[in-house]
Amino acid sequence: MVDADTVVEGLVGSVFGLVMLCQGAESVELGGVDPERWITERGGEVRVLQPRRTRPRG
Repeated sequence: MVDADTVVEGLVGSVFGLVMLCQGAESVELGGVDPERWITERGGEVRVLQPRRTRPRG
């Protein structure tokens, strides 16, 4: 969970899953490349890891 006051400048690494962005009384889910974009705009450098797709058994 992050908000406008969350400091990510200098953050380096990977993100897996959704990021919840709190905006006042509301929350917005950032998925796909949106967390990467949000963090990059604030001085971080991360890569979003996508879940592996598995074949159905049977």
